Amino acid sequence: MPLNQYKSPNSKTVETKQSQLTVIKKIAFSLVLVGIFIILLVFLEVGLRIADYGGNSRLFETAPDESSKFYRINLNIGQRYFYYFGEGYDPKPKKDMFLKIKPGNGYRIFVLGASTTAGFPFGDNVTFPRILQRYLMETFPTKHIEVVNTAITSLNSYALLDFMDEILQQSPDVILIYAGHNEFYGPFGPAAKVSLGNHRKMVRLLLGLQRYKSYILFRNVIGSGFRKMINSPESGQQVDAEFKAKTYIPLGSRQYQAGLDQFEENMEGIIRKCQKAEVSLVLSDLVSNIRDRKPFDSISADSLPMAGAVFQEARSLENEGKYAEARKMYLKAKDLDPVRFRAPEAFNDIIHHLGEKYRLPVVPMFDYFSKVSPHGLIGNNIILEHVHPTYAGYFLMAEAFYKTMYQTGMVDAQWSNYIENPAADFMPRWGYTELDQIYAGLVTENLKSGWPFVKDKFSTITGSYLLNHFTPQNKLDSIALAACTDAKYSIQVGHLDLGEFYEKNGDFDRALAEYKSLIYIIPTMDMVYENALNLLLKTQNYEKANQLMQDAVKFSQSAYIYKWLGQTYLPLNKLREGLTYLTCSFELDSKDRQVLFNLVRAYYGVSDISNGDKYLRIYQESFPNDPGIEQLKKFRQSLQ
Repeated sequence: MPLNQYKSPNSKTVETKQSQLTVIKKIAFSLVLVGIFIILLVFLEVGLRIADYGGNSRLFETAPDESSKFYRINLNIGQRYFYYFGEGYDPKPKKDMFLKIKPGNGYRIFVLGASTTAGFPFGDNVTFPRILQRYLMETFPTKHIEVVNTAITSLNSYALLDFMDEILQQSPDVILIYAGHNEFYGPFGPAAKVSLGNHRKMVRLLLGLQRYKSYILFRNVIGSGFRKMINSPESGQQVDAEFKAKTYIPLGSRQYQAGLDQFEENMEGIIRKCQKAEVSLVLSDLVSNIRDRKPFDSISADSLPMAGAVFQEARSLENEGKYAEARKMYLKAKDLDPVRFRAPEAFNDIIHHLGEKYRLPVVPMFDYFSKVSPHGLIGNNIILEHVHPTYAGYFLMAEAFYKTMYQTGMVDAQWSNYIENPAADFMPRWGYTELDQIYAGLVTENLKSGWPFVKDKFSTITGSYLLNHFTPQNKLDSIALAACTDAKYSIQVGHLDLGEFYEKNGDFDRALAEYKSLIYIIPTMDMVYENALNLLLKTQNYEKANQLMQDAVKFSQSAYIYKWLGQTYLPLNKLREGLTYLTCSFELDSKDRQVLFNLVRAYYGVSDISNGDKYLRIYQESFPNDPGIEQLKKFRQSLQ
C-alpha cells in the first residue's frame, strides 16, 4: 500500500474529534454573537429609556403636571393601536383623572369601550361613565367614588385586553365593559386596514412589544416607509379600495366567524385576568338603531336574503301593527348588513353566554332601550345615527349600569340613598348647554357625510362637510363650528369663551351655565371652578357659590378647594363650618395670605380668641408688613 494511502487506526477518531470541536466552536461562536446582540439590545433599550425616546408609552401618566397627585389616561396611548393606520388618525382618550393613592374610603371603577363609551358625539361632560359617577356619588356621599373612562374611538377587544394588566395595577374595585361595535374594523380586526388575520397570538405579541423603546424605534424606522406608502395618493387609493372591498363581510363568512372568535376569546381573556386579580366585572349587551338605520349595503351572498329586502319587510310588518315580528326582521336585516358598523346579535349571544359561564352580571342594555322606544323598536328616538345614543340615551346607559350594580350589591351592601329614577333626576340639572347640543349635531352630520353613510365618499376629512354646508349665524354657532373643525380649539375652550362672552354682556345665567358645563367636563381640576366661582361671588350669590364648592370637594381635596369652600361659608354666617375647611386648606398650604386672614377673623368671630391669636402670630411672621394685620387687630379690639 502506498504510504500516502495509509491511515492510522486512530485517524477516524481524530477526525471525529476535530469535527466535534468545529461544531462546538460554531455553537460557541453563535452563542457569543447572540450574547453580544442581546447586550447591545439591552444597552440600546436602556439608552432609549434614559432619553425617553418615543415618550410615555404606558397607559397612565401623571397629570396635569409631574407634581400632581393624579393619574390620567396617556393622551397618546392611541398610537399603540393606530400607528400603522396612517397619518392623521390619532383618537384621544378622555381626560378623566384619578388619585395615584387610592383613599381608604375609595371605590374605583374603570370603564372600557370605544366611541359610545367615550360619549360620541358629545364632549366629556356627556359620557355614561361621568353620569354614573354622579349617580354613585349622590348615593354614597361618604365614599370617594372614582369612575375612570378609558374609552377611545375605534378600539376593539384587542386593545381592551391589552389595557387590562395596567388597569389591574391601579386597584380597581370593578370594571365595566360596553364594547363590540368596532370588532371587525378596529385595530387588527379581520376587516381592518392593517390586519394579521386570525393570528391572535401574533397580535398580542405585537402589542406587547410596544412596551419596549427599542421596538418602537424599529417600528418607527420601518413603519415610516409603510405609512408613506399607504398615504401616497396612488397607493392610498389602492389601499382604500382594498379596504373597502374587505369591509363587505357576509353573515356566516370566514371573516364574520373570525370576528366572533376574536371577540369571544379576547373577552374571555379579560374575564380570566379579572378573576385572577379578584376584581369584579360587569358586562353589557349592545344596542343599535334597527328601525331608522337601514342597512348600509345589501349584497347577494350564498342563499341568504338581501338585507335591504328584509328591512323593507320589517317596515311592512311594523305598518301592519305586528311589532314583535317587525323587531325580529329589523334585527335580521341588521345582521345581514355586510358593512358591520353595528355588532351582530351573535355578539350579544356571546356576552350573555360568558356572563352565564363565569357568573358575571350582564347589563340588559337592549331591554332598557327597547322599553323607551315606541313599540320596542329602537330608532332615532334614542340613537343619533347607527350606534351612538342621544343625550337622553347616555343617561339611560348610566342608569342601566347603576341599577345592575345595585341589584348585585356592589359598592356597599346597603344602598340607603338609592335613586329610583336617576336619569329623570339628573338630566334637568346637568352641566349641558345649547353649545353642547349644536356641537353634537355638527359632529353627527359630519360623520354621516362620509362612508359608509354615503357610498361614494369613502373617506371624509374632519370638518370639510361642515365648512362647506354650515354657515354660523351667531357667536354660539361660530364657537361650535370652531370646536369641530380647528384641531387647536376644543369644546372645553368653547364653553370658556362663550361663558366669558355672556358674562361681558351681562347675561350671567347663561355664562354660569357654560362654566358649569366646563366643570362637568373636568371636575377634578381646580381651575375649572374659577370662572363660575368668581361670577357667583361678583353677583353676591354666596349660597350657590357654597353649593358649587361643596360639589367640588367631592372630586378634589386640594388647598384651593378647601379654601373657597371655607370662605363661602363665612358670608353665610356659618363660621364654624368655614373654619373646618379653612384649617384643612392651611394644613396643605400654610403660606396663603387670604386663608390666614380669614382663619384669624373667623376664630375671633366665634369668640375663640386663643386660636385667633395663634394664627395672627403666624400671619405676622409670614407677612410682617401686610396691612391686614392692623385690620385684624382692630377687629379683635372691637370684640372686647
